[in-house]
Amino acid sequence: MAETQFLLLVGTYRSGTTSIFRYLSDHPQVSPSALKETGYFLPRGEPAPSRWGIGGHLASETLRMAEAPLDRYLALFGGRDDAAVRVEATPTYLYYRDSAEAMRAALPDCRVLITLRDPFKWIVSVYKLFIALRVVDESFDGWIRRIVAEQRPIEDRPFELRTLAHGRFASHVEGYREVFGADRVMVAYFEDLVSDSRELLAAVARFAGIDDRFYGGYTFTNVNPVRKYRKDAYYERYAAMSTTVARGMHAGPPVVRNRIQRLEQWALRRYEAWATEPVEDPYVGAEVQRRLVEQLGGVASELTALLGSAPPWQSPSR
Repeated sequence: MAETQFLLLVGTYRSGTTSIFRYLSDHPQVSPSALKETGYFLPRGEPAPSRWGIGGHLASETLRMAEAPLDRYLALFGGRDDAAVRVEATPTYLYYRDSAEAMRAALPDCRVLITLRDPFKWIVSVYKLFIALRVVDESFDGWIRRIVAEQRPIEDRPFELRTLAHGRFASHVEGYREVFGADRVMVAYFEDLVSDSRELLAAVARFAGIDDRFYGGYTFTNVNPVRKYRKDAYYERYAAMSTTVARGMHAGPPVVRNRIQRLEQWALRRYEAWATEPVEDPYVGAEVQRRLVEQLGGVASELTALLGSAPPWQSPSR
């Protein structure tokens, strides 16, 4: 496995990382991590924003580099011994320079994929995720005002109050390019994933060094829409089942992990479809719209200056 390449999807959350991870996992030259968001390279105590992680259900279940040897992490990639590339996706790695440096030290030949999207649509999607995970229970406008009013250093805030800082994408991308070099970091966009999944995945495959022709006849589906549980009891039952799944993913031998992964895809997804409903788009007031333009209106131009090409969305007028 030491000679196998690694591709790490480092973020950002709500920008297609789950879909891309699933599409890559189906490629015959890829061995995915048994659990999508391993969180291994996150600093101690920092959450991974999976459907389980932010709520704290898996706080004690995730491996962290500070506490677990690299062999424990490598054991999560046991599905295909002859795979050319190992893939994992923890979409909060993007926000930690320490994570980038730890990856570079532990997996010196790894490549990094960063996915981004229009920050104004992204922050609405993040809000809907937080509503679904029950970490936010207020209006969108109230949530944004609470973030703007925050005075604590970013590292001392609850995760859900870091969102505006997370949405200033360029500085985080620049940090990864400084650690890995620009040729080892690919930036992709959610908008391109939606408009032409086939072309984007072919580009990702070429970047990873695997056969891009696989995606010529591949069927793409949206695998991670935001949904919320209709009743608290349904959510708690799902959280308990998910924690059991995660424990098996981390602790079991490969044959057990593979069976659990199939169970997760079959049983839990079906339970989720039965017990959940879509999260409605929130109302955004004029004052909050102005604040968002002030905070995030320069993201497109910053990315253009950094990468030499414009992202596929328009900067709002100030």
